[in-house]
Amino acid sequence: MSAGKKVIRLDGHPEIVVGGLACVEIASFLAMSAGIFLLFCMMFPKGGCVYIMTNKMHTVFYTGVSSDITGRVWQHKNKFYPNSYTARYNCDKLVYYAFYPRIEEAIAVENALKGGNRKNKIKLVNSMNPEWRDLYDDLIR
Repeated sequence: MSAGKKVIRLDGHPEIVVGGLACVEIASFLAMSAGIFLLFCMMFPKGGCVYIMTNKMHTVFYTGVSSDITGRVWQHKNKFYPNSYTARYNCDKLVYYAFYPRIEEAIAVENALKGGNRKNKIKLVNSMNPEWRDLYDDLIR
């Protein structure tokens, strides 16, 4: 897009014109587009899951977020990305997950969990899954 041309409006205020459209017209279009996008998001929400994977001995944790939890856990279990953290440390056991209606919420919770300590993650897993069993089978049923 070319740089805008600065013009003076009849009321004396400066205005930028880009491609024949005043910034006010562009702003109106963007606001309308944002409104349509927001309406689309409200009609078709895309949530996300926060999850914790561990290894067989429960010595390593991996915290992640995904809008497709079953597919993502399948990737971890099958070492789809062989150089990833979960592949290197054999984190192939899903021990915790929680769904959030908006992916932004899930990402915020994931960041809080990643910033937290190991003890809090253990408490969280114990609250949902005291036997520490692999929850993946429950997901795919």
